[in-house]
Parts: sequence; structure tokens; C-alpha cells
Amino acid sequence: MKILQLLLENKGKQGEFKIVQLGREATVYVYDVIGDDYYGGVSAKQFVSDIAALDVDVIKLRVNSPGGDVFAGVAMGQALKNHSAKIIAYIDGQAASAATRLTANADEVHIAAGAFYMIHNSWTIAAGDTRELAKTASLLKDVDETIVADYHAKTGQPVEQLHQWMNETTWFKAEDAVKYGFANSVTGSATAEAQNRWNLAAYDNAPKELISKKPEKTLDDRASELRASAERRLALLEKIAA
Repeated sequence: MKILQLLLENKGKQGEFKIVQLGREATVYVYDVIGDDYYGGVSAKQFVSDIAALDVDVIKLRVNSPGGDVFAGVAMGQALKNHSAKIIAYIDGQAASAATRLTANADEVHIAAGAFYMIHNSWTIAAGDTRELAKTASLLKDVDETIVADYHAKTGQPVEQLHQWMNETTWFKAEDAVKYGFANSVTGSATAEAQNRWNLAAYDNAPKELISKKPEKTLDDRASELRASAERRLALLEKIAA
């Protein structure tokens, strides 16, 4: 439900993914949600292909993303890790959730003052019987272990601490992202547009700066309406059958 709520609250927001190459250097802008299966954002397939095609010595990765599909984030991060160029990441607004998979594979990470870095346990949308749901739960556990291993390699923080931060959906301000090793330095300041591009109210503990006015109808509202409608139809059928 949280993934769907994130989609609802950011419906109609215009993201941006583009690559600007100048000589032996390329700047990659990831100003969108990660993955296009559910989010309609940056396609992992397109990202991996575009990164592999770059013949450059330096890739500057500019990130302002609310996160998205964890598997897309893993694939995109691996594409950066596999490239021979030096990867320098700049967090211009937010690197939340799956977006941190990109910056975790950069050689350097610089975060703007006023920007946020957020880590949490992986989410997905699942359907099926108890066996299928158990498989999904096991898969998410494995994904979380992989994510923690990458964060540990990046930051040197204890695995137990990283798990705790993920369990608690932890938002790091720029200074704390540097303090705990997720970034190397605070550089510049996040613009108001960068800070407010996405509404991240669907996430636990989201800073008030990143929460916009709630939509007129949330997913819970719509679910309640559907449930009430179904109950009315059931009552009518019972009345007819009586």
C-alpha cells in the first residue's frame, strides 16, 4: 500500500532523466523515481544501456529522487560500479530508498546542505497464497542483506546499526550523511525546487519539509469507499434473498 500511496501523492509530477556529455566527462541527471514498472520513472534497462555506452573518464551523477523499485536501483547501481569511469555523485535534493543504490556505488558522494538521504527496508507489491507471500518475504530479506552489505562497504558502519537504521526508516540530514559515511562532503545548498519536488509523506518519519498537502483522497479513503459500496451491495442482496 505504501508504494501505491507514494504514486498517488506524486501523480503528475514531472521527472527528468538525461545525460549531457562534454568531452571525456558526462553528467547524468536522475531527477525522477527509480524504475518504470510501477512508477513510470527512469527505466533501469535504458539507464544500464546508456551508462554502458558512455566512453568517458568521469561520470557526474546528479540525484534528486524519491526512490522507487529496489531491483531497478540495484541494477542501475551495478551499471555504475561496472563502468571504468570515476563516478562522482551529487545529491541535489533527496536520495531516498532505491536512489541510495546509485550513490552507494559512487567513488565520491557530495550532498547539498538541506538535502536528505534516507534508508529503509525494501518494499514490494505482492499477491498470492501463503506460499507465494512467504517466498516474497524471503526474497525481500535477501535483498535487505545485500543492501546492508553495500552500505557497510561504503560507510564502515556496523551491520547491526545499519539494520536498525533501515528498520526505523532513517532520514539523514546532509551533515549526518557525511558523519556516518554515506557521503564525503556537504557541497552547496539544495534549492527550494529540489527540496519540494516530491511529496514523501508515504514514507515513515518523513521530514516535514518533504511532505506536501495530502491528496483529496488517499488510498485508504478509496479502499473505505469500495468496502462501503461492497457492504451496501451485500446488504441489498441479503434483503432480496430474505
